Amino acid sequence: MEARRVVAEELDRGLPQWKDLPQNLRPALERHCENLIGLVGSLHAAGRDGDHIRVLVNGLLKSYGADLVVALEARG
Repeated sequence: MEARRVVAEELDRGLPQWKDLPQNLRPALERHCENLIGLVGSLHAAGRDGDHIRVLVNGLLKSYGADLVVALEARG
């Protein structure tokens, strides 16, 4: 399983409106995704299976999505 693909699929599933984010939030999302890709690589190296990694990435993206919504609403 390729880390970028896992993160991209989970991003689309967990935060489907990510493509509509304001441009100034995109760098933060991209940094977050790069961190997730590093985490996926580390989990693979530690022997974790793909299902476990997918569940973890999905949960992290949901949490990040909720944080983004709060940040957007605070700017409102």
